[in-house]
Amino acid sequence: MSKLLDAVTEGQRELEGYENFTPGGLAINAAAAPTFKSAVAYNYTIDGVFKTKAALAAQAFTAGHATQNIGTTQYYVIGLDALGNVNTYQGALETTYSGASFVTVPTLPDVPNGVCPIGIIKVLAGTVAFVPGTTPLDTVGLTVTYFDINLIPSILP
Repeated sequence: MSKLLDAVTEGQRELEGYENFTPGGLAINAAAAPTFKSAVAYNYTIDGVFKTKAALAAQAFTAGHATQNIGTTQYYVIGLDALGNVNTYQGALETTYSGASFVTVPTLPDVPNGVCPIGIIKVLAGTVAFVPGTTPLDTVGLTVTYFDINLIPSILP
């Protein structure tokens, strides 16, 4: 019988062993709140072992994220560990040279081993800066989009 350790690469083990099986219905927690919630409980795997987590209520962003500047888009991945702890991971902004100019684009963050990604929050800071955990997610000047995921996608949503 094959085991997860038989997967050839670490990437294969992570793809096969850390999956979310429930679209949680991510959304802002309440009007003027800097927190998010989900509508339903999660069924997910950590290293191939099934886990459950109750629906998220008034979940804060993990401390330590950098302030997001006006005019930028960033992605925040939400992940669950084996104990059901919720953490958020902030994506980076990468600047590359494209033809005749430099272009800055957002990237999806990696999550550490032992964490199952369950969702993504995309924040476009149009006319106001975004301070994760402080700025309400419905602030005028922000565009916030929520994505339920079972794996981190290969293409930005």
